[in-house]
Amino acid sequence: MKTNILLGIALLFTANLMASETVDKLLAAELNGRVSIEHHSGKAVIRTWDKPEVKVTGTLDSRAEGFVFKGKGNEIHIEVEMPRSYSNDRDWLDWDKQEDDLEIYLPAGSFVEYENINADLDARGILGGADLSSVNGNIRVQDLQGRIRISTVNGEIQSDNLNGDINLDTVNGKIRDRGSRGDEIVYESVNGDIYADTQVPRVKLETVNAESELRMGHTEQLRVSNVNGDTRVKLDLAEKGEVNASSVSGSIELRFQHGVSARFDIEGHAGGRLRNKLTDDKPGKAKYGPSRWLKFSTEKGSGRVSVSTVSGTVLLGNN
Repeated sequence: MKTNILLGIALLFTANLMASETVDKLLAAELNGRVSIEHHSGKAVIRTWDKPEVKVTGTLDSRAEGFVFKGKGNEIHIEVEMPRSYSNDRDWLDWDKQEDDLEIYLPAGSFVEYENINADLDARGILGGADLSSVNGNIRVQDLQGRIRISTVNGEIQSDNLNGDINLDTVNGKIRDRGSRGDEIVYESVNGDIYADTQVPRVKLETVNAESELRMGHTEQLRVSNVNGDTRVKLDLAEKGEVNASSVSGSIELRFQHGVSARFDIEGHAGGRLRNKLTDDKPGKAKYGPSRWLKFSTEKGSGRVSVSTVSGTVLLGNN
């Protein structure tokens, strides 16, 4: 009896191993075309070259039912097809499964659209823009340009040297951004911390239940919304730059360059605390109720800084 059981397990293990398919395919592509990629689990690596071709190598998930690699017009579509009835709840039955392990080469000028469920992505050198998303995987990118949209639900985003119109969005994962440049960048997080060092002059930061640390260069516009978390920003405010920030049950710390020129309008509600280390100006306090306010100018007052908090702390200081 035991022999039959062991034999059955061995046959099942062997069958699943044999189901894992190796791919090595090549298609002609436009240098500035579109490449869409969909797969379920494992990992994918995207690299670029100057050839008018898209190449895919690696192995497929042992549960895959097929592999799509086709071109139509200026678009190349890559997809690992999984069973429609597949459910993550059955993962414990697939103890010997093999997941996708893909390496994709495509023209540097391509626009890339990528989606996965449980996979990690490493992408570099995409110059035509990218829309990358993952549910439970990490996304690591470097040297991307153009319109860039990156989102995860339970994964971490790591980005280096992005350039363009950028949006980084996570629910339960961290965002770590370094060396980004371009026109505007948006950081959004719920339950995930954000750490960024950026040279983008226009920044929007929205967090819920998250900590954030942001180091900016020349800043034309900064918008901050913070609920139940602490936000710390170091910036070099432009001559007519603007900062608009708000918090609920969280702190906002803004540190400016020495000699910053701006008008400051700070409000605290429901017990909010205001701390000014830029000048000797002191907060005012309502005769009745917990409201506080702080208004003053530095240098010529050419910029504008508006901050409000509900049950939080606002700290102003120098870098």
